Amino acid sequence: MYSENSRQGIRTLLQEAALRYQRAAEEALDSAHGDHYRERAALLEELIGQLGTRLEGPAPVGAPAPARPPSPESADTRGDSR
Repeated sequence: MYSENSRQGIRTLLQEAALRYQRAAEEALDSAHGDHYRERAALLEELIGQLGTRLEGPAPVGAPAPARPPSPESADTRGDSR
């Protein structure tokens, strides 16, 4: 599907973006901004994990399907009103 160099390049870019968000969270003066940056970093890290399996190409016949991420409805329900 994609060459190994392309897959590694995509992973590297996403990892660098996640790291920048983590650093921004640590340097944020406002806790709300820090939380926002941490959330973005976590989403990018989740995406990296999901792309890791999808970028490898189709699974061999008979291989189990990769796990699906939880649906938004079953995710966090703390009453966040954003």
